[in-house]
Amino acid sequence: MINSGNYNAPDEIIRDGSIAVHQAKTLGKARHQIFDISMYQQAMLQLGMEGDLRRPIEEDECVLHYQPFISLETQEIVGFEALIRWDRPGYGIVMPQDFISVAEKNGLIVPIGNWVLRQGCKQLGEWSRQYPEKNLHLGINVASLQISQSDVVGELTKLLHKHQLDAQKIELEITESGIIDNPVAAADVMNALNQLGVQLSIDDFGAGYSYLSQLYRFPFDILKIDRLFISQLCDHYNSSIVFVEAIIQLAKNLGMRVVAEGIENEEQLHKLNEMGCDIGQGYLFSKPMPHDEVVKLLESNQCVAT
Repeated sequence: MINSGNYNAPDEIIRDGSIAVHQAKTLGKARHQIFDISMYQQAMLQLGMEGDLRRPIEEDECVLHYQPFISLETQEIVGFEALIRWDRPGYGIVMPQDFISVAEKNGLIVPIGNWVLRQGCKQLGEWSRQYPEKNLHLGINVASLQISQSDVVGELTKLLHKHQLDAQKIELEITESGIIDNPVAAADVMNALNQLGVQLSIDDFGAGYSYLSQLYRFPFDILKIDRLFISQLCDHYNSSIVFVEAIIQLAKNLGMRVVAEGIENEEQLHKLNEMGCDIGQGYLFSKPMPHDEVVKLLESNQCVAT
């Protein structure tokens, strides 16, 4: 729906009407949207981003930041999650939530995801040689198209050999969208990854309606509780505590380790410790940091946990 009072040509009306229709469809069924200029600006921004996204791998514009995993029992760093950033010329650092969805729509998520896999394995290999006593693990996010349209098993096999990595130190984090569209094909790939020895983590647990069934169908080793439930742990009169307790107990019964995402304060940390959660991640410990800050942290032999 548009306001047609400010147009000079029919093509402009059709263009903006199409943008409003697309916005309404994005919001779900039986919706309508009234066009405003911000929709056009956003559409142009996304179009420009789609063009620029074809360049970052070749032009070395991507960089990885790393957020620590902390053992809640020992308060020691046990590993990191690799998180991509795009240093887009003319814009600065672009966060993944601002470009990953665009990359998924146009298929560029596969080369981007493969780059993260290569760089992450290379970095873990260096850390393993420099700090062998720390026994670090690395979490790497895997997109749905990497599961369905790329030889992630073959690629990872080569990387493990090239960088002399213990497969169990690699934790591939997979969201529900990575397996729900084609569960049969996903099961084949995940079983092959399991045979390879890498750890499989179900990411953002609790955010998808069918997650419970996925625990029984796929060979997951790690369960990451969605940060939404962690953020509500300290609220009064809510069911998050019961829900998180149930998740942790279920995971333990299935022989899985549990990671709590988004820990931001001591009260959340205390409650998770009481519940028997294994690993914590969040701003209470550290924000994602560039490689040079990770090196300083590892060489200081200090723990970021308070």
